[in-house]
Amino acid sequence: MNLKNKIKTAIYFGLNVFFGSLPTGKAAILMYHSIDHNKVFFTVTPENFRKQMDLLYKEKYSIISLGELAGLIIDKRAIPLKTVVLTFDDGYQDNYFNAFPILKKYNFPATIFLATGFIRKNRISSSGATLKILNWD
Repeated sequence: MNLKNKIKTAIYFGLNVFFGSLPTGKAAILMYHSIDHNKVFFTVTPENFRKQMDLLYKEKYSIISLGELAGLIIDKRAIPLKTVVLTFDDGYQDNYFNAFPILKKYNFPATIFLATGFIRKNRISSSGATLKILNWD
């Protein structure tokens, strides 16, 4: 197991411990970037993403949209126990092709923060991997 995978595994288990004690009145926001097999540090493989979503489902976490969380906060309503919001930064195409089918399976909402200046372009990671950005379609 390489260092990248060891770090990701440690973070994954740390989050499991944290989520097990997530108090009422608080929400966790899980922020992802790329869901693929591209070997970029911030990438999660589709298999690991599926395992993470399966854990949230089996442990009966309340997965709500970012808009729903904002509404709870604005209206000063209680945030349910074990509430989680899923977000994706940058708008990589793999969010649609690899993450969306998994999210759909569990009926989990998510928010993608799309970097509009990069639409229809590719980004090159520091490791040289090409990451395609979503387009308007």
